[in-house]
Amino acid sequence: MENLPLLPGNRFSDVTRTNFIVPRTLSFKNGHRIIRVPRFGIGQTYKPDICLTEDERQLLDNFQPELIYGKVRVQEPRKFVPATLFYDKKILRFYGYFKQIIHESPLESYRIRQVIIYYYLEDDTIAIYEIPYKNSALNQGMRIRRHRISKNDQNEPYNWRDLNLRQNLIIYGTIYRICDCDQFTREWLESEGIELQCSESIPSDPYMLKLMEKNQNKFKDILIEKKVMDKKMDGKILRFYAMFNNQDHFRKFIIHVYLIDNTIEIREIHRNNNGYDPLPIYLHRQLVPKDSTYNIKSFVNLFLDQREQNKISYIKANDFILGQHITIFNHIFFLYDCDKFTRDFCQLDINRLPSISPHSEDKTKNIVRKSKENEQRVLRYEAILESSNEDDRCRRFLIVYRLADDFISVYEKPIDGYGCLTRKFLERVRIPKPDSHPDAPIYYQPNDFYIGAHVEFYKHRFKIIDADRCVLKFIEENQEQFSQHVIDSFRNHICSTEKQKSN
Repeated sequence: MENLPLLPGNRFSDVTRTNFIVPRTLSFKNGHRIIRVPRFGIGQTYKPDICLTEDERQLLDNFQPELIYGKVRVQEPRKFVPATLFYDKKILRFYGYFKQIIHESPLESYRIRQVIIYYYLEDDTIAIYEIPYKNSALNQGMRIRRHRISKNDQNEPYNWRDLNLRQNLIIYGTIYRICDCDQFTREWLESEGIELQCSESIPSDPYMLKLMEKNQNKFKDILIEKKVMDKKMDGKILRFYAMFNNQDHFRKFIIHVYLIDNTIEIREIHRNNNGYDPLPIYLHRQLVPKDSTYNIKSFVNLFLDQREQNKISYIKANDFILGQHITIFNHIFFLYDCDKFTRDFCQLDINRLPSISPHSEDKTKNIVRKSKENEQRVLRYEAILESSNEDDRCRRFLIVYRLADDFISVYEKPIDGYGCLTRKFLERVRIPKPDSHPDAPIYYQPNDFYIGAHVEFYKHRFKIIDADRCVLKFIEENQEQFSQHVIDSFRNHICSTEKQKSN
């Protein structure tokens, strides 16, 4: 029976067997794993003939099922992705409009207001945004905020299957016409089996067409005149020769004024070993505002509000006058000469510049000589700050006026008991009077400073209470430059001071 083939019906199980233990084939010897041939079968039955040949052992040792059947492919279960994550940031965008009826208006009967319809795939919500018109005075922008919108009385929300081109969408009593969509929306709907209709154009607003036609007729003549003026001024440049005092010596420049757009360019005239980098351009071509101290916020508003831009006044060609000073970005240039074309053009067209003296170089030399003579001469005045705060009224200041270039600097004197040193309150600058026009500023002169005088430096009001003897000496030497009231104020002050010292 044991030699019969293993076919059904050829083997009979022993019903008396109760031990079905499978013998082990692995063991350890001296700490190493070894394979041993079991001498007993299942249930500890003795099998003396169980023995493997050397070929069978070698076959078992070299057996690699991956070379025959390949690597086992373990199929991982597909991960579950919720709709809120799978459709996150996937939005269908449709373009359309709705018609607003205008009652009791002779100018218009209806308006076309363009909208963008957003459909969010993650939660089937809809938002409608109206494209705003500039200066329309209408409540535009977000028209319907994002939420689920019912399409019937059964409160069934709109689905992406309900949206298609060339159809009306009724939301809260307003009929929105869907005309077009973006490329992503078109591809996604077609991938889901939705057959999109052909897009249609959004009709124009008749009121806006009338307004545009009116504006075109209004500015047509202005544009033609501007083109003629640009063609006339194209390539015409005014050239002025200028100079300014840089603390210890004068620097010469060439100022170019482009008549086509009133832009200004400044080039420096370099001399050998003058100590400056030989850069060809000192100021690149640009529009220059007359008031260089305007708030930085107004500069930011140039790109936001056209009204702020119109408030700024820029330097033009007729602001350049020979023999006068002109301020460009807080740098005061003295115009002492110009070329022949500038002389002829200004006399004929602008009629603003005076005739140029052939001895303009002599005038420049006089200015240089005056600056060198007064290079080290300064006038010092003591002043107090006029303020409603009692602590500020105790502060003392020193006003220093430079005779070489009419620049003014202010220093704050130390207060007794505080242990602080003299500190600078105002950098050296040429200060215009507060009541002067910004287009033609009038700067402070030595005649404006006397005992009891009130001066205002950039909204800080000072009262002069004292001066040093150098001021009186300069006034006595140049009485023709001062009024009698100024001279008497200093004389009376010195006399009263000497009487107090003698007493």
